[in-house]
Amino acid sequence: MLQLSPDLNSADARINLDRLVNSGIAAKQFRTDIKSLQSRFNAYVTACPAPFIAPGLIVTPEIRRQSEIYLPIAEISSVFHRLYRSALSCPPILSSTPFYMSLSWADAFVTLPPRFQQSANPARLLEELLSDRELLLEFLFASFLPQRFYGGFGRYPGQMEFIRQWLTTLHQSHSHPVLSCLDAACGTGEDSYGLAALLMDTGFAPDQIRIEGWTLEPLEVWAAVHLGFPHDRRREAAYRKETALLFEREYQSSIHFRCADLTESPLNYSVIPPPLQGEGWGGDGVDCRLSASFKYGPPPPPNLPLEGGGTKYSRLGRNLPSGQANYVDQFDLILCNGLLGGPIINEPAKLEQVVSNLAGLLAPGGLLLAADSFHGGWKSNLRDTGLKALFVRMGLKDIDVGEGIGGLKSIGPE
Repeated sequence: MLQLSPDLNSADARINLDRLVNSGIAAKQFRTDIKSLQSRFNAYVTACPAPFIAPGLIVTPEIRRQSEIYLPIAEISSVFHRLYRSALSCPPILSSTPFYMSLSWADAFVTLPPRFQQSANPARLLEELLSDRELLLEFLFASFLPQRFYGGFGRYPGQMEFIRQWLTTLHQSHSHPVLSCLDAACGTGEDSYGLAALLMDTGFAPDQIRIEGWTLEPLEVWAAVHLGFPHDRRREAAYRKETALLFEREYQSSIHFRCADLTESPLNYSVIPPPLQGEGWGGDGVDCRLSASFKYGPPPPPNLPLEGGGTKYSRLGRNLPSGQANYVDQFDLILCNGLLGGPIINEPAKLEQVVSNLAGLLAPGGLLLAADSFHGGWKSNLRDTGLKALFVRMGLKDIDVGEGIGGLKSIGPE
């Protein structure tokens, strides 16, 4: 099963980024759009009363209406959505972008980073993005990895303290454990690295742990793997400083990142191909991610030969063969923070599918932990009691974990 481990090599980072972002977008396919948007903007500055759209503008209902008269967001969104599709090798998740929920161009513009607020003219922005690849890269990352999505390191200290206590007991109970962990909504990987740091502090050696981070967004996988943020170099420097000790002690070899859609049944996973492996990657909106259905459940008996070979993982003193293309080992600990019951996963059917998938990925005796910092509106839609009941319905035992909720999978039939 293909996967990428953290890699600070700038050449590898560029190779993988070039596989995600197509080169040589044909600007001519946007000429008509640029001309149309420029015409609309000319009419806007000629006829629309002040104040004009500008950085820091408070968008009132009147400004929003004026913006829609001269610069309809539907037309602008359509053009920029086409730009995303042309630029990215994989189908874009448009719901992440500043255009998706914006009520007007004024609303979208004021949410853009200052780098892209040099002019309120959408035609000028489009022209600049088409002529400057580095600027386009920054725009793509700003669009799909906006600051509002992330809380940085140490978001759930109560949860981490519970894990620390659990790990201490676990580490003392087994002489040579290999702990298998999943960060099921890893985003750009902060919790994945944070968990690795906690395991390091608790006494686990690199060869005693396996951590996977899964996310739906390929650019997040790239950012987590290469610790890179082209649109935010200050964040990149802070991120690398936070994780430096893990690299110094070579824990990065025990961490892997991939794309996965937790709402699917069966689950699908995919991953950016490693350097020098370019098969399946191309442009023109083709879904080029390497993906395959996989199954989960009790692993095959120890030392059972696997078709196509495989890698042995040892968990809690047990040697478990794995590595078939359609087999994913189960996990002793799964984190699913900032996902369940929030803006991304809130429909009952999807919630049930995700929790069912996560419960299936848990090894006997494994823990599923979920915490969030959603505002009260989301909390009123799905309280912790409702999520706990869903955990129980999926065969997990409700346990007190200090922050968030937790479910324990039984070791055997009760």
